[in-house]
Amino acid sequence: LHYFPQAFVSSSTEMSSSKNENIYINNHEVVLYCLERRLCDVNHRDNAGYCALHEACARGWLGIVHHLVENGADVNCSAQDGTRPLHDAVENDHVEVVRLLLACGADPTLTSYSGRAPVDMTHSAAMETFLEGELLLIGGDLQRFVSVS
Repeated sequence: LHYFPQAFVSSSTEMSSSKNENIYINNHEVVLYCLERRLCDVNHRDNAGYCALHEACARGWLGIVHHLVENGADVNCSAQDGTRPLHDAVENDHVEVVRLLLACGADPTLTSYSGRAPVDMTHSAAMETFLEGELLLIGGDLQRFVSVS
């Protein structure tokens, strides 16, 4: 197996929404091509320990996240700093990606190595409310999911 193409992600952060959509469509095709032909290691990591699932979660690419997970991507994989795909999705306010990761077994109790829990990474009231509801459903005690600052 070859490494999963990290080049499918553009490094430009200042893109118009139509250009960003075109990049998503092209990337989706590349990901599907590689996955269908088993050309790449779906869990390949770069030098910092990030994999394609981290990037797709950070960008909110729900379709790509679904295909990666369906093809064996580790939903709890950890980068060198302890960042997990769930952290990337929460921090970037992608509720549907978070919902999918949780449904596929992502562990909301895992913190980054600096001790930040997913609920500590929220930037919107909607994400915080969603996460609190999900965490109460699975564990009952929200305090065990919040890091101590």
